[in-house]
Amino acid sequence: GTRVALTNSDNRARQSLADLVCGFMSPKNGRILLDNRDINQIAHEDLHANIAWVAPDKTLLADTIAANIAYGAMRCSMEASITAAAYASQATEFIREMPHGFQTKINNKDVTLSDNQRQRILIARAILKNPAIVILDETTAYFDADSPPLLHALSTLIKGRTTLILSSRPAITSLAQHMLNLNQAHASISSKTLS
Repeated sequence: GTRVALTNSDNRARQSLADLVCGFMSPKNGRILLDNRDINQIAHEDLHANIAWVAPDKTLLADTIAANIAYGAMRCSMEASITAAAYASQATEFIREMPHGFQTKINNKDVTLSDNQRQRILIARAILKNPAIVILDETTAYFDADSPPLLHALSTLIKGRTTLILSSRPAITSLAQHMLNLNQAHASISSKTLS
């Protein structure tokens, strides 16, 4: 349930740490523990089922809003669950205005979404997945931090979940309980190794 922001480091270092947490890479030294279990002992399917990686520039499917929210959920999603996730992500306000509500097809010439709206659908997708671990990734693009509904949606998503925030922007890092400066951590580890 701890929220940690990785700050003051290059994007590559932050991305590498997230890749390690997700099991995409293995550490050369040491180990990564999740609930005191080495991630190498956790099946990839189980690990990935419990992690939601939310990046503001992820592409949505050329499908309905409901299908986009349900995408990636490990179980068949009921309409009530999809609606609840959309409500929690502050997305229902604009979904109701769409020509066919949740059944509106997006990514076509007739319906376009703003970046803010797309991001709230991505957050709804993560909320529906109900992960134990959330990675908020601003290494390649930024969340619309000027939008109170979007910030509220992010706060709802990370509440009570272990969260890794990959950002250096105060509006997003303020969601964290702890800040970890990877440059300082690396310098501290290096100086201990040398002494």
